[in-house]
Amino acid sequence: SYPEDLHFELGVLVTADGRVYQYGFDYLHQDISHGTFTEWNDLTDTYQRSPYRRKIQQAIRLLRRPEGAAD
Repeated sequence: SYPEDLHFELGVLVTADGRVYQYGFDYLHQDISHGTFTEWNDLTDTYQRSPYRRKIQQAIRLLRRPEGAAD
């Protein structure tokens, strides 16, 4: 997750089953604790073309790693 604008954050979530979602979190005119998720985009089949592909691939590798395995 990172700031995309003054009161908006963009992030990517990789789920335990390997699905990939990009989200938008908006807190314009309110405290961040009262913000709302305004976007959910499924990138599971297209993340390879996204600017986040390396970080997503790393997250997927970590999820597939046997439990207790060292980095």
